[in-house]
Amino acid sequence: MKKILLTALTTLALTGCVSNLDQHGHLVEEEDLHGLQPGHSTKEEVMKQLGSPSSVSTFHDNQWYYIAESRDRVLFFLPRSVESHTTIMNFDDNGVLSSVDFRGEEDKEMVAHVNRETPTAGHSFGFFEQMFGNVGRFGGKDPDAPGSDD
Repeated sequence: MKKILLTALTTLALTGCVSNLDQHGHLVEEEDLHGLQPGHSTKEEVMKQLGSPSSVSTFHDNQWYYIAESRDRVLFFLPRSVESHTTIMNFDDNGVLSSVDFRGEEDKEMVAHVNRETPTAGHSFGFFEQMFGNVGRFGGKDPDAPGSDD
């Protein structure tokens, strides 16, 4: 009986260590691009064939991104990116496909985050001011309103 219980617990423990590979996003395969020709295909044709883009450029809407990523997760640890693919569809001002670019895992760049804070003008309220600041202000004039006599 102990041997069966030990085997069951060992099997259960080992199955928790199996990694899970998750696919996120819209992976554009080579065969998905058949029929799309730079210089001829329009935004509507690209949308019909590939679906909505994952993202559109912030600065102009003539650049569409189809982004896909494979992530590996083991137990409760944070998932790590195994593979990523980005297909970039560039359009001219008339909405005609001008080029198709591909980016992969090797094209990623690490970006350092800045921890500085921008100071803001104004009054920062303490705990008690936040809790009791409105006591006695109901039905009266707002002393902070423009044009109030103080």
